[in-house]
Amino acid sequence: MKQQRTGSLAAGAALLMSATHAFSASSTDNVVLYWGQNSAGSQQRLSTYCQDATTDIIPISFLTTFGAGTYDINFANACGGTPIAGSSLIACDQIAADIKTCQAAGKKILLSMGGAAGSYGFGSAASATQAADDLWNYFGGGSSSIRPFGDAQVDGFDLDIENNNPNYYPEFIAQMRSHYASQSAKTYYIAGAPQCPYPDASLATALANSYFDFLFIQFYNNYCGINTYVPGTSTNFNYGTWDNWAKTVSANKNVRLYLGVAAATGAANAGSYVSPSVMAAAAQELKKNYGSTFGGVMMWDASQAYANTPSWNGQSSLNYAQIAKAALTGSTPQSNPTTPATSSTTSTPPIALVTPTTSTTPIAVVTPTTSTTPVAVVTPPVTSTSASSGCAAPVYTVVAGDYCNLILSKTGSVFTLDGLYGANPSINSGCTNLQVGQVVVVGPVPSSCVTTTSTTVVPTTTSTPVALTTTTPAGPSPSTTTCTYTVVPGDTCNVILSKTGNQVSLDAFYKLNPAVNSGCTNLQVGQVVIVSSGSGCAAAATTTATGPTGVAAPPASTSLAGTCPVAGAGCADGSYACAGYGFAQCVFGKWVMRDCGAGTACRSAGTNNVYCDFIPQGATVACTGIQSSSTAAKLKRALPGSHRAGRRARSIHH
Repeated sequence: MKQQRTGSLAAGAALLMSATHAFSASSTDNVVLYWGQNSAGSQQRLSTYCQDATTDIIPISFLTTFGAGTYDINFANACGGTPIAGSSLIACDQIAADIKTCQAAGKKILLSMGGAAGSYGFGSAASATQAADDLWNYFGGGSSSIRPFGDAQVDGFDLDIENNNPNYYPEFIAQMRSHYASQSAKTYYIAGAPQCPYPDASLATALANSYFDFLFIQFYNNYCGINTYVPGTSTNFNYGTWDNWAKTVSANKNVRLYLGVAAATGAANAGSYVSPSVMAAAAQELKKNYGSTFGGVMMWDASQAYANTPSWNGQSSLNYAQIAKAALTGSTPQSNPTTPATSSTTSTPPIALVTPTTSTTPIAVVTPTTSTTPVAVVTPPVTSTSASSGCAAPVYTVVAGDYCNLILSKTGSVFTLDGLYGANPSINSGCTNLQVGQVVVVGPVPSSCVTTTSTTVVPTTTSTPVALTTTTPAGPSPSTTTCTYTVVPGDTCNVILSKTGNQVSLDAFYKLNPAVNSGCTNLQVGQVVIVSSGSGCAAAATTTATGPTGVAAPPASTSLAGTCPVAGAGCADGSYACAGYGFAQCVFGKWVMRDCGAGTACRSAGTNNVYCDFIPQGATVACTGIQSSSTAAKLKRALPGSHRAGRRARSIHH
């Protein structure tokens, strides 16, 4: 139930947005929340997310099996129903009731098909049209004795296809739309959720031929993600490419495109999540510049969005989804429905950092005068010099609304984003912990500087006891030859190479560390990696690296190929297997490797039943996945009977 308010707040400004509103497919202010996979571990029943006007569309995920005459649904900790006779589906009575509740509040509910793990795809046009007929009868406006949601009807279907098999989706969509046309009293929709690289490998055929109402584009876990966005600047962020598709290629010239974002740091690969100021700025710019195609913001997923209440515009009472709605509409949503949500971002008083007035004066760290208890302040080492004025590294003082890419743009820095992180190790990999007044290094010390020192002092004006800790970048001095390095928060492969003196190239680093994927997205804090191919390092390259908190990482040697599934190797179509910190999916007889999210690894619940789960303290990870322990067993959330265990976000949705 929604938390009740009393007094003037209930009758006044907090009700600027009512719970019930008319849905508009052509709106530029819509918010889409995926629900069903319990990514944050705090997922509430579906109706919880329909209790205010924040959300407009909810794709419930996922229908994980289709295309071969059998169907399977997986909603993690939801749907504890009984099997339906004559099918592999189960009855989801609570979800059925909640669909009606949400629709009565003006929300559109779509059934999302596919995900990053599942056994799905079409081998012929006939199988595609048959699937459209079945799903219309099982979940849509048709009729059948097999109805997981009873007489509740979804408002359409979402294609979150991620297995690189684009065949026959045009036939599926055409057949489904023929069913839509048979019921003119209700509007049904077709949506797609492509990755941002264009054309998306899994939906390319449909994108070229079919009529979509919405595209929920995944601008995360990709080089073209929102984390590369800089206002008014040409970057890898490629919404413009999709805008061109909508105007020149799409069968529906009124299609609406959504900015898909990760709703919290744990919702996607490291570095994919962006602060609310970045998300809001991007959404507002797209709405302004691409009003004819922009539809709003999509988030993965509801549990992550509602558990994340970061500071934004001086307040921390709104969750990430509500911030998106407020940024798009200018209205203030009502407060969160009651939910045992824990913020993934901790809001702390900003630490005032005083900019040095000369190059030889070290930066002074001052705690706010309102502090009443000792505060532990950790600052990055600040390089100064004994040479003439102007010889210090250039710095920048953070102001409200700043984020890392914007700082680089403002200062004309020669640093890449990785370079900025390397020079400022106190900034996390998502650039979500910047503080107003913080001083960051935005460039290298000029080459004319010779003598350098690293100094941090506390001024005598501090009125509160301060425990001061000076930190230095992790890893050895670049001047020494070192074989291994232990990963710390914020590290990327390029940052590690920079910290360790660039002893090998990036390609050589990947060869030395086969457990690190080609995008460097599966690094684990505490993992030991090989950083040199020099003399004396051969022994290190044949040992097993130590993973985070004592967890063994995949062996850092070519022996992996003999024990783990190998990309491209032969397999039984539709099979799944663990592969340490990721898993393998067999597509058309070949293994396709997929990564689990940061802090997670593969777990097996039986033949062809694998999922990504958090790594328990003290557990080990092998090619077969997380090794069984009494602690680990308690963490698995399983559906009743023989149905699959509830998977977390990164095992299903990229």
